[in-house]
Amino acid sequence: MKTTIQNIALIILVINCLLYVGYIVYRYGIQKSISMSFYNLPRRLQPWFRAFIWIMSACIIVIGWFELAYIISGIGLSIVGIFPRVKVGWKKKIHVAWAIVWMVAGFMSILIHYNFNYQGWHQIAYFVSFAGIFYILNKNYIWWMEITAVLILVVNWAEFINM
Repeated sequence: MKTTIQNIALIILVINCLLYVGYIVYRYGIQKSISMSFYNLPRRLQPWFRAFIWIMSACIIVIGWFELAYIISGIGLSIVGIFPRVKVGWKKKIHVAWAIVWMVAGFMSILIHYNFNYQGWHQIAYFVSFAGIFYILNKNYIWWMEITAVLILVVNWAEFINM
């Protein structure tokens, strides 16, 4: 039962990401960051960004409701959805801080599942390596770092709930 609910949440999370990111790329191209896509959406569609973030947050919490790192990750991401305006000084600080909380807690969930052994650290090394490559090669490195983080986290979470 637990695994079924978690698998459904994982499927919803993946579909949610594919639909939102796919729409943004199709309509507006690659952005500086996923959060910057908020500004390209017409005002009437800006709630889609919040819905995308909050659906993702809820799914993360459902996937890992039994573990604090997942809950913190989901809460961090939900606060990102509350403060989507990354061009406004104080809101940007809150947005970025909680986006970092989301990502760090997400990667902590991987380390916890791997009992802090080399397999968990490999996942972080993959992310850091790709982040470095994107930073050096690409002007939209934050976008690609966010996409990479989501991919690594989702693949690992899928593995964990089906262990």
